Amino acid sequence: MITFESVNRIVSDLSRCLKSGGLLVIQHSNFRFCDTAAAVAFRPVMSVDNGHFNPYVPLFSPDERWLNVSSYDDVVFEKTSGG
Repeated sequence: MITFESVNRIVSDLSRCLKSGGLLVIQHSNFRFCDTAAAVAFRPVMSVDNGHFNPYVPLFSPDERWLNVSSYDDVVFEKTSGG
């Protein structure tokens, strides 16, 4: 099972590898990037209708509780700072 803690650690590691202006792409994840610690250093630059592709992929909060939302559509994020 993939935990939020694992996802949070992985995106933090990826964030450290990117310079300002670098792009991070995350799609079809069960966790929202906006909930991760690394998200403060990024801004969303592209969204897609993920619910259209697979409306049955559940989303979970950082405490791993099911979120009653249809989808999380932000998929491309630009690094804006060194955070």
